Amino acid sequence: MAQAGVHFRAKPVTEVDSAEGQALLCSDSAESRALLHANWIPQRKAHCGCASSVVVLNTLFPEKRLTQDSFFRHEGVAGVVPQTEVFVVGYTLDQLADALNRFPSLSASAFRAGDENGEYSSDQFRVALAQHRQDRSARIILNFSARSLRGAGIGGGHFTPVWDFNARHDRVLILEVCNGRKSGWYALKDMWHAMACVDDISARNRGWIVLRRENA
Repeated sequence: MAQAGVHFRAKPVTEVDSAEGQALLCSDSAESRALLHANWIPQRKAHCGCASSVVVLNTLFPEKRLTQDSFFRHEGVAGVVPQTEVFVVGYTLDQLADALNRFPSLSASAFRAGDENGEYSSDQFRVALAQHRQDRSARIILNFSARSLRGAGIGGGHFTPVWDFNARHDRVLILEVCNGRKSGWYALKDMWHAMACVDDISARNRGWIVLRRENA
């Protein structure tokens, strides 16, 4: 799916701190939201994938207390992409899923957004979000085109954890790891289109990763 859904015009966003943003929060996900917020860290340069992973891993494995440096010291993680290289180019969707699968008792599955064979539709993304909200042992990290979502000139690819999902309004709340950017709600269709964009490095569409703690 070549550059499907690329629109270099900023999409509507509702900041989580606004009255409307607060009204969209789901009462049954308050506990998981608080846990993610308590483990939030700002990303280092090009470390959005690493920072997002550290946030969610520290909610699933609180005993680990990972940092953006110790993440790379787990066996095999640095072999996927060395931290020195991450500082320059970051991760692709598959590389981050590969790195996460090096952690014991964790499974990470990547899903590519798009309409081609082997890619996942917006309806399937919606199902994944709904399932994630009901599974305390699972988290979702999104990989999207920042330009598609936020407009021309606003970075390239980006990773963030999902913070909440409002099924009634079809809105996705992201927990922004880039310091200076505010977390906010996006329409599911806009987020899906931003994921269904080609990553210049992998030459494949972006998407999302489902992380699950095994034997939780």
